[in-house]
Amino acid sequence: MFVATLALSVALQNPIQIWDVPITPEVTFRMERNSTENTNSFGLLLDPKTVQLNVALAGGTIYDDSTFNGRTTLSKIIEQTNASGGINADFFQWGDDPGGDPSGAMLNLGKLLSRPTKGGRADAIGWDSNTVMSLLDLDWEASVSIGTQIIPIDDINARSDDSEVILHTTDAAHFYATTPQTAIYLQAPDTHLTTNSTNALTIKSIKTTQSKAQIPKGEWVLTMPTTKFDILTKPQIGDQISIKINITGLDSNKVTNVIGGGPDLVVNGIPQSFPTTDSFAETKHPRTAIGSTANGKIWLVVVDGRQSQSVGIKLNDLATKLRDWGCTQAMNLDGGGSSSINFFQTVLNKPSAGSERAIANAITFNIPPVRPQSSNRLSIANPETTISVKQTTMLTANMTPVIWTAQGNAWIDQSGTLHPLKPGKATITATTRDTSTSIEITITE
Repeated sequence: MFVATLALSVALQNPIQIWDVPITPEVTFRMERNSTENTNSFGLLLDPKTVQLNVALAGGTIYDDSTFNGRTTLSKIIEQTNASGGINADFFQWGDDPGGDPSGAMLNLGKLLSRPTKGGRADAIGWDSNTVMSLLDLDWEASVSIGTQIIPIDDINARSDDSEVILHTTDAAHFYATTPQTAIYLQAPDTHLTTNSTNALTIKSIKTTQSKAQIPKGEWVLTMPTTKFDILTKPQIGDQISIKINITGLDSNKVTNVIGGGPDLVVNGIPQSFPTTDSFAETKHPRTAIGSTANGKIWLVVVDGRQSQSVGIKLNDLATKLRDWGCTQAMNLDGGGSSSINFFQTVLNKPSAGSERAIANAITFNIPPVRPQSSNRLSIANPETTISVKQTTMLTANMTPVIWTAQGNAWIDQSGTLHPLKPGKATITATTRDTSTSIEITITE
Protein backbone atom coordinates (compact mmCIF):
# COMPACT_ATOMS: atom_id res chain seq x y z
CA MET A 1 0.00 0.00 0.00
CA PHE A 2 1.16 3.56 -0.72
CA VAL A 3 2.75 5.18 2.30
CA ALA A 4 2.84 8.96 2.84
CA THR A 5 5.01 10.21 5.67
CA LEU A 6 5.11 13.83 6.80
CA ALA A 7 8.50 14.59 8.30
CA LEU A 8 8.71 17.35 10.90
CA SER A 9 5.02 18.09 10.40
CA VAL A 10 1.63 16.61 10.90
CA ALA A 11 -0.29 18.82 8.54
CA LEU A 12 -0.01 19.40 4.81
CA GLN A 13 0.55 23.13 5.23
CA ASN A 14 3.76 22.58 7.22
CA PRO A 15 7.10 23.11 5.50
CA ILE A 16 8.47 19.59 4.88
CA GLN A 17 6.50 16.75 3.35
CA ILE A 18 7.96 13.32 2.62
CA TRP A 19 6.29 10.62 0.57
CA ASP A 20 7.78 7.11 0.69
CA VAL A 21 6.53 4.82 -2.07
CA PRO A 22 7.52 1.12 -1.69
CA ILE A 23 7.44 0.55 -5.42
CA THR A 24 8.97 -2.95 -5.12
CA PRO A 25 10.12 -5.08 -2.18
CA GLU A 26 13.70 -4.01 -3.00
CA VAL A 27 13.18 -0.33 -3.88
CA THR A 28 11.50 2.55 -2.06
CA PHE A 29 11.04 5.85 -3.87
CA ARG A 30 11.10 9.01 -1.77
CA MET A 31 10.02 12.53 -2.67
CA GLU A 32 10.56 15.38 -0.25
CA ARG A 33 8.98 18.82 -0.69
CA ASN A 34 10.55 21.58 1.41
CA SER A 35 8.37 24.64 0.91
CA THR A 36 10.57 26.84 3.13
CA GLU A 37 13.70 26.15 1.07
CA ASN A 38 11.67 25.71 -2.13
CA THR A 39 13.25 22.39 -3.07
CA ASN A 40 12.06 19.07 -4.43
CA SER A 41 14.26 16.09 -3.55
CA PHE A 42 14.04 12.58 -4.95
CA GLY A 43 15.61 9.35 -3.78
CA LEU A 44 15.69 5.62 -4.42
CA LEU A 45 16.47 3.47 -1.38
CA LEU A 46 17.91 0.12 -2.51
CA ASP A 47 18.28 -3.12 -0.58
CA PRO A 48 21.66 -4.58 -1.58
CA LYS A 49 20.58 -8.06 -0.48
CA THR A 50 18.58 -8.33 -3.69
CA VAL A 51 19.61 -5.29 -5.78
CA GLN A 52 22.75 -5.38 -7.91
CA LEU A 53 24.55 -2.02 -8.05
CA ASN A 54 26.72 -1.28 -11.10
CA VAL A 55 28.69 1.42 -12.86
CA ALA A 56 28.24 1.99 -16.57
CA LEU A 57 29.95 4.01 -19.31
CA ALA A 58 27.78 5.87 -21.76
CA GLY A 59 27.70 3.71 -24.88
CA GLY A 60 30.06 1.21 -23.26
CA THR A 61 33.23 3.11 -24.27
CA ILE A 62 34.98 6.32 -23.19
CA TYR A 63 34.71 7.95 -26.61
CA ASP A 64 32.78 7.33 -29.80
CA ASP A 65 32.23 9.15 -33.08
CA SER A 66 28.78 10.48 -32.17
CA THR A 67 27.85 14.13 -31.68
CA PHE A 68 28.57 13.84 -27.95
CA ASN A 69 31.97 12.05 -28.28
CA GLY A 70 31.05 9.21 -25.94
CA ARG A 71 28.32 10.74 -23.78
CA THR A 72 24.60 10.00 -23.76
CA THR A 73 21.61 10.47 -21.46
CA LEU A 74 20.95 8.47 -18.32
CA SER A 75 17.81 6.99 -19.89
CA LYS A 76 19.85 5.74 -22.82
CA ILE A 77 22.52 4.25 -20.54
CA ILE A 78 19.82 2.37 -18.63
CA GLU A 79 18.36 1.11 -21.91
CA GLN A 80 21.79 0.07 -23.25
CA THR A 81 22.67 -1.88 -20.09
CA ASN A 82 19.20 -3.37 -19.46
CA ALA A 83 19.25 -1.78 -16.01
CA SER A 84 16.24 -1.17 -13.79
CA GLY A 85 17.25 2.39 -12.94
CA GLY A 86 20.04 4.66 -11.80
CA ILE A 87 21.49 8.14 -11.42
CA ASN A 88 24.10 10.23 -13.20
CA ALA A 89 27.57 9.78 -11.76
CA ASP A 90 30.95 11.51 -12.13
CA PHE A 91 31.88 14.91 -13.50
CA PHE A 92 33.35 14.84 -17.00
CA GLN A 93 35.54 17.00 -19.21
CA TRP A 94 33.84 20.16 -20.37
CA GLY A 95 34.67 22.96 -22.77
CA ASP A 96 34.62 23.33 -26.55
CA ASP A 97 34.97 19.59 -27.18
CA PRO A 98 33.47 17.64 -24.26
CA GLY A 99 33.74 13.89 -24.36
CA GLY A 100 33.03 10.76 -22.38
CA ASP A 101 36.11 10.78 -20.15
CA PRO A 102 35.03 10.75 -16.47
CA SER A 103 36.90 13.28 -14.34
CA GLY A 104 37.83 10.80 -11.62
CA ALA A 105 38.26 7.11 -10.93
CA MET A 106 36.09 4.46 -12.55
CA LEU A 107 36.43 0.74 -11.92
CA ASN A 108 33.89 -1.66 -13.39
CA LEU A 109 34.03 -5.24 -12.08
CA GLY A 110 37.77 -4.83 -11.54
CA LYS A 111 38.43 -3.24 -14.94
CA LEU A 112 40.17 0.16 -14.72
CA LEU A 113 38.53 2.67 -17.04
CA SER A 114 39.60 6.00 -15.57
CA ARG A 115 42.31 6.87 -13.06
CA PRO A 116 41.88 8.70 -9.73
CA THR A 117 42.50 12.41 -9.59
CA LYS A 118 43.04 14.97 -6.86
CA GLY A 119 41.12 18.05 -5.73
CA GLY A 120 37.83 19.05 -4.14
CA ARG A 121 35.75 16.98 -6.57
CA ALA A 122 38.22 14.11 -6.75
CA ASP A 123 36.97 11.70 -4.13
CA ALA A 124 35.67 8.23 -4.86
CA ILE A 125 33.24 5.67 -3.50
CA GLY A 126 33.43 1.93 -4.09
CA TRP A 127 31.71 -1.31 -3.24
CA ASP A 128 32.39 -5.01 -3.29
CA SER A 129 30.44 -7.89 -4.80
CA ASN A 130 28.03 -7.74 -1.83
CA THR A 131 27.51 -3.98 -2.35
CA VAL A 132 29.24 -3.11 0.91
CA MET A 133 30.10 0.53 0.27
CA SER A 134 33.07 2.61 1.42
CA LEU A 135 34.46 6.09 0.81
CA LEU A 136 37.90 5.95 -0.78
CA ASP A 137 41.00 8.14 -0.79
CA LEU A 138 42.86 6.96 -3.87
CA ASP A 139 46.22 7.73 -5.39
CA TRP A 140 47.89 6.31 -8.44
CA GLU A 141 51.07 6.12 -10.49
CA ALA A 142 51.80 4.58 -13.85
CA SER A 143 54.82 4.23 -16.10
CA VAL A 144 55.95 2.67 -19.35
CA SER A 145 59.32 0.99 -19.79
CA ILE A 146 60.74 1.29 -23.30
CA GLY A 147 64.11 -0.37 -23.43
CA THR A 148 66.08 1.04 -20.50
CA GLN A 149 63.93 4.15 -20.30
CA ILE A 150 61.07 4.55 -17.80
CA ILE A 151 58.55 7.25 -18.67
CA PRO A 152 55.69 8.36 -16.35
CA ILE A 153 52.18 7.93 -17.76
CA ASP A 154 50.09 11.02 -17.05
CA ASP A 155 46.59 9.68 -17.67
CA ILE A 156 44.45 6.79 -18.86
CA ASN A 157 41.77 6.99 -21.55
CA ALA A 158 41.83 10.79 -21.50
CA ARG A 159 42.06 13.44 -24.15
CA SER A 160 45.76 14.18 -24.85
CA ASP A 161 47.27 17.63 -24.69
CA ASP A 162 50.62 18.85 -25.99
CA SER A 163 52.68 17.66 -23.01
CA GLU A 164 51.21 14.41 -21.67
CA VAL A 165 51.85 10.71 -22.14
CA ILE A 166 48.47 8.95 -22.23
CA LEU A 167 47.54 5.26 -22.29
CA HIS A 168 44.38 4.51 -24.26
CA THR A 169 42.92 1.02 -23.81
CA THR A 170 40.40 -0.80 -25.96
CA ASP A 171 37.68 0.57 -23.66
CA ALA A 172 38.43 4.08 -24.92
CA ALA A 173 37.48 3.05 -28.50
CA HIS A 174 38.96 6.32 -29.85
CA PHE A 175 41.64 8.76 -28.81
CA TYR A 176 41.66 12.52 -29.15
CA ALA A 177 44.49 15.03 -28.86
CA THR A 178 44.50 18.82 -28.80
CA THR A 179 47.66 18.78 -30.96
CA PRO A 180 49.08 16.06 -33.25
CA GLN A 181 50.82 13.29 -31.30
CA THR A 182 53.01 10.28 -31.92
CA ALA A 183 50.87 7.18 -31.38
CA ILE A 184 52.43 3.81 -30.51
CA TYR A 185 49.97 1.01 -31.26
CA LEU A 186 50.32 -2.03 -28.98
CA GLN A 187 49.05 -5.58 -29.04
CA ALA A 188 46.69 -5.62 -26.07
CA PRO A 189 46.98 -8.32 -23.42
CA ASP A 190 44.26 -10.93 -23.01
CA THR A 191 43.11 -9.32 -19.77
CA HIS A 192 41.72 -5.84 -19.14
CA LEU A 193 43.70 -3.10 -17.42
CA THR A 194 43.42 -3.57 -13.66
CA THR A 195 44.30 -1.47 -10.62
CA ASN A 196 47.67 -3.04 -9.77
CA SER A 197 49.23 -4.73 -12.76
CA THR A 198 52.26 -4.99 -15.00
CA ASN A 199 51.44 -5.50 -18.66
CA ALA A 200 53.91 -6.70 -21.29
CA LEU A 201 52.94 -5.52 -24.78
CA THR A 202 54.36 -5.67 -28.28
CA ILE A 203 54.61 -2.63 -30.55
CA LYS A 204 52.49 -3.22 -33.67
CA SER A 205 52.91 0.14 -35.40
CA ILE A 206 54.03 3.72 -34.83
CA LYS A 207 52.21 6.67 -36.37
CA THR A 208 53.11 10.34 -36.21
CA THR A 209 50.99 13.51 -36.32
CA GLN A 210 47.77 11.85 -35.19
CA SER A 211 45.19 13.92 -33.32
CA LYS A 212 42.17 11.60 -33.57
CA ALA A 213 41.84 7.93 -34.39
CA GLN A 214 39.81 4.83 -33.70
CA ILE A 215 41.59 2.24 -31.59
CA PRO A 216 41.63 -1.12 -33.41
CA LYS A 217 40.01 -4.01 -31.60
CA GLY A 218 42.56 -5.90 -29.51
CA GLU A 219 44.99 -2.99 -29.34
CA TRP A 220 46.02 -0.27 -26.90
CA VAL A 221 47.60 3.03 -27.91
CA LEU A 222 50.26 5.07 -26.13
CA THR A 223 50.30 8.71 -27.23
CA MET A 224 52.90 11.37 -26.50
CA PRO A 225 54.15 14.63 -27.99
CA THR A 226 56.49 14.01 -30.87
CA THR A 227 59.16 16.02 -29.03
CA LYS A 228 59.12 13.42 -26.22
CA PHE A 229 59.14 10.52 -28.66
CA ASP A 230 62.11 11.96 -30.57
CA ILE A 231 64.39 11.91 -27.52
CA LEU A 232 63.74 8.22 -26.84
CA THR A 233 66.01 5.43 -27.98
CA LYS A 234 63.85 4.77 -30.98
CA PRO A 235 61.28 2.01 -30.37
CA GLN A 236 60.79 -0.38 -33.26
CA ILE A 237 57.86 -2.48 -34.43
CA GLY A 238 58.06 -5.83 -32.63
CA ASP A 239 59.77 -4.38 -29.54
CA GLN A 240 58.42 -5.32 -26.12
CA ILE A 241 57.40 -2.61 -23.70
CA SER A 242 56.06 -2.84 -20.16
CA ILE A 243 53.24 -0.76 -18.63
CA LYS A 244 52.91 -0.69 -14.85
CA ILE A 245 49.83 0.59 -12.99
CA ASN A 246 49.61 1.03 -9.22
CA ILE A 247 46.57 2.41 -7.39
CA THR A 248 46.63 2.78 -3.61
CA GLY A 249 43.73 3.32 -1.23
CA LEU A 250 41.59 0.27 -1.97
CA ASP A 251 41.71 -3.48 -1.59
CA SER A 252 41.52 -4.60 -5.21
CA ASN A 253 40.68 -8.13 -4.08
CA LYS A 254 37.45 -6.84 -2.53
CA VAL A 255 36.40 -3.57 -4.17
CA THR A 256 35.10 -4.34 -7.64
CA ASN A 257 33.32 -1.10 -8.58
CA VAL A 258 34.47 2.49 -8.05
CA ILE A 259 33.03 5.82 -9.16
CA GLY A 260 34.61 9.23 -8.80
CA GLY A 261 33.00 12.44 -7.60
CA GLY A 262 33.20 14.59 -4.53
CA PRO A 263 33.42 16.04 -2.12
CA ASP A 264 32.47 13.56 0.60
CA LEU A 265 29.23 14.67 2.27
CA VAL A 266 28.85 12.33 5.27
CA VAL A 267 31.75 10.52 6.95
CA ASN A 268 31.12 8.06 9.81
CA GLY A 269 27.65 9.55 10.30
CA ILE A 270 28.88 13.15 10.49
CA PRO A 271 27.81 15.72 7.84
CA GLN A 272 30.88 17.42 6.45
CA SER A 273 31.25 21.20 6.62
CA PHE A 274 32.14 23.37 3.63
CA PRO A 275 33.41 26.96 3.77
CA THR A 276 30.98 29.74 2.98
CA THR A 277 33.66 31.25 0.74
CA ASP A 278 33.47 28.23 -1.60
CA SER A 279 31.10 29.29 -4.40
CA PHE A 280 30.62 25.71 -5.61
CA ALA A 281 29.48 24.67 -2.14
CA GLU A 282 27.48 27.78 -1.32
CA THR A 283 25.56 28.23 -4.58
CA LYS A 284 22.20 26.49 -4.71
CA HIS A 285 22.61 24.05 -7.59
CA PRO A 286 20.84 20.89 -8.69
CA ARG A 287 22.76 18.10 -6.93
CA THR A 288 23.22 14.33 -7.14
CA ALA A 289 24.59 12.12 -4.36
CA ILE A 290 25.05 8.51 -3.31
CA GLY A 291 25.17 7.22 0.25
CA SER A 292 24.77 4.16 2.44
CA THR A 293 22.99 3.64 5.76
CA ALA A 294 24.08 1.86 8.93
CA ASN A 295 22.23 -1.28 7.82
CA GLY A 296 23.89 -1.23 4.38
CA LYS A 297 21.04 0.12 2.26
CA ILE A 298 21.93 2.48 -0.58
CA TRP A 299 20.46 5.92 -1.25
CA LEU A 300 20.57 7.41 -4.75
CA VAL A 301 19.50 11.05 -4.38
CA VAL A 302 18.79 14.05 -6.63
CA VAL A 303 17.72 17.55 -5.59
CA ASP A 304 16.27 19.65 -8.40
CA GLY A 305 17.45 23.22 -8.95
CA ARG A 306 17.49 26.30 -11.18
CA GLN A 307 13.70 26.15 -11.48
CA SER A 308 10.85 28.14 -10.00
CA GLN A 309 9.51 25.16 -8.03
CA SER A 310 12.96 23.99 -6.83
CA VAL A 311 15.90 26.37 -6.59
CA GLY A 312 18.64 23.89 -5.68
CA ILE A 313 20.64 23.16 -2.54
CA LYS A 314 23.98 24.09 -0.94
CA LEU A 315 26.49 21.34 -0.17
CA ASN A 316 26.20 21.88 3.60
CA ASP A 317 22.43 21.41 3.38
CA LEU A 318 22.79 18.39 1.12
CA ALA A 319 25.15 16.77 3.62
CA THR A 320 22.63 17.36 6.41
CA LYS A 321 19.83 15.93 4.27
CA LEU A 322 21.78 12.75 3.55
CA ARG A 323 22.48 12.35 7.27
CA ASP A 324 18.80 12.95 8.07
CA TRP A 325 17.83 10.32 5.52
CA GLY A 326 19.97 7.82 7.40
CA CYS A 327 23.30 7.90 5.59
CA THR A 328 26.43 7.17 7.59
CA GLN A 329 28.57 7.86 4.53
CA ALA A 330 27.75 9.78 1.36
CA MET A 331 29.48 11.48 -1.57
CA ASN A 332 28.49 14.25 -3.95
CA LEU A 333 28.32 13.48 -7.67
CA ASP A 334 28.04 15.65 -10.78
CA GLY A 335 25.11 18.04 -10.53
CA GLY A 336 23.67 20.98 -12.43
CA GLY A 337 22.13 19.99 -15.74
CA SER A 338 23.52 16.46 -15.31
CA SER A 339 21.35 15.67 -12.27
CA SER A 340 18.91 12.92 -13.19
CA ILE A 341 17.35 9.91 -11.47
CA ASN A 342 15.56 7.17 -13.36
CA PHE A 343 13.42 4.11 -12.73
CA PHE A 344 12.50 1.80 -15.62
CA GLN A 345 13.03 4.49 -18.27
CA THR A 346 11.04 7.11 -16.36
CA VAL A 347 12.90 10.29 -15.39
CA LEU A 348 11.78 10.86 -11.80
CA ASN A 349 13.02 14.43 -11.34
CA LYS A 350 12.84 17.51 -13.58
CA PRO A 351 16.28 18.16 -15.12
CA SER A 352 17.16 21.84 -14.94
CA ALA A 353 17.52 22.33 -18.71
CA GLY A 354 14.10 20.80 -19.37
CA SER A 355 15.55 17.55 -20.71
CA GLU A 356 18.33 15.11 -19.86
CA ARG A 357 21.94 16.11 -20.46
CA ALA A 358 24.34 13.71 -22.16
CA ILE A 359 26.66 12.37 -19.43
CA ALA A 360 29.82 10.25 -19.29
CA ASN A 361 28.83 7.53 -16.85
CA ALA A 362 26.15 6.39 -14.43
CA ILE A 363 25.46 4.32 -11.35
CA THR A 364 22.82 1.78 -12.31
CA PHE A 365 21.01 -1.02 -10.53
CA ASN A 366 19.12 -4.17 -11.38
CA ILE A 367 16.29 -5.72 -9.39
CA PRO A 368 15.13 -9.32 -9.70
CA PRO A 369 12.60 -9.92 -12.49
CA VAL A 370 9.06 -10.85 -11.48
CA ARG A 371 5.90 -11.83 -13.24
CA PRO A 372 3.43 -8.97 -13.71
CA GLN A 373 1.33 -8.59 -10.58
CA SER A 374 -1.84 -7.75 -12.45
CA SER A 375 -3.37 -8.35 -15.85
CA ASN A 376 -5.01 -4.92 -15.64
CA ARG A 377 -3.68 -2.11 -17.76
CA LEU A 378 -2.31 0.87 -15.84
CA SER A 379 -4.28 4.04 -16.46
CA ILE A 380 -4.66 7.51 -15.02
CA ALA A 381 -8.28 7.88 -13.92
CA ASN A 382 -10.53 10.69 -15.17
CA PRO A 383 -7.82 13.18 -16.05
CA GLU A 384 -8.66 16.77 -16.87
CA THR A 385 -6.98 17.49 -20.17
CA THR A 386 -7.04 21.28 -19.70
CA ILE A 387 -6.50 23.18 -16.45
CA SER A 388 -5.78 26.77 -15.46
CA VAL A 389 -2.30 27.78 -14.32
CA LYS A 390 -4.00 29.09 -11.16
CA GLN A 391 -5.41 25.72 -10.09
CA THR A 392 -4.03 22.44 -8.81
CA THR A 393 -5.67 19.17 -9.67
CA MET A 394 -5.59 15.69 -8.15
CA LEU A 395 -4.80 12.69 -10.34
CA THR A 396 -5.36 9.05 -9.46
CA ALA A 397 -4.29 5.75 -11.01
CA ASN A 398 -6.09 2.43 -11.10
CA MET A 399 -3.13 0.68 -9.43
CA THR A 400 -1.04 1.26 -6.32
CA PRO A 401 1.66 1.98 -5.52
CA VAL A 402 2.71 4.33 -8.31
CA ILE A 403 5.39 6.95 -8.72
CA TRP A 404 4.05 10.24 -10.11
CA THR A 405 6.32 12.35 -12.34
CA ALA A 406 5.78 15.42 -14.50
CA GLN A 407 7.82 16.98 -17.29
CA GLY A 408 7.09 20.27 -18.99
CA ASN A 409 5.17 23.13 -17.41
CA ALA A 410 4.05 21.49 -14.15
CA TRP A 411 5.34 19.42 -11.26
CA ILE A 412 3.51 16.73 -9.28
CA ASP A 413 3.83 15.42 -5.75
CA GLN A 414 3.28 11.84 -4.66
CA SER A 415 -0.27 12.44 -3.49
CA GLY A 416 -1.03 12.92 -7.19
CA THR A 417 -1.51 16.69 -6.85
CA LEU A 418 -0.45 18.47 -10.04
CA HIS A 419 1.04 21.96 -9.63
CA PRO A 420 1.03 24.04 -12.84
CA LEU A 421 3.99 26.36 -13.40
CA LYS A 422 3.06 28.34 -16.52
CA PRO A 423 0.83 28.03 -19.58
CA GLY A 424 1.79 25.31 -22.02
CA LYS A 425 1.99 21.52 -21.97
CA ALA A 426 2.85 19.06 -19.23
CA THR A 427 3.36 15.30 -19.54
CA ILE A 428 2.27 13.33 -16.48
CA THR A 429 3.49 9.77 -15.95
CA ALA A 430 2.41 7.10 -13.48
CA THR A 431 4.99 4.30 -13.02
CA THR A 432 4.76 0.91 -11.33
CA ARG A 433 7.30 -1.89 -11.24
CA ASP A 434 5.73 -3.46 -14.30
CA THR A 435 4.70 -0.58 -16.53
CA SER A 436 4.08 3.13 -16.93
CA THR A 437 1.52 5.31 -18.65
CA SER A 438 1.47 9.00 -19.56
CA ILE A 439 -1.04 11.70 -20.39
CA GLU A 440 -0.61 15.24 -21.69
CA ILE A 441 -2.33 18.16 -20.02
CA THR A 442 -2.73 21.66 -21.44
CA ILE A 443 -2.24 24.53 -19.00
CA THR A 444 -4.01 27.79 -19.77
CA GLU A 445 -3.87 31.29 -18.26
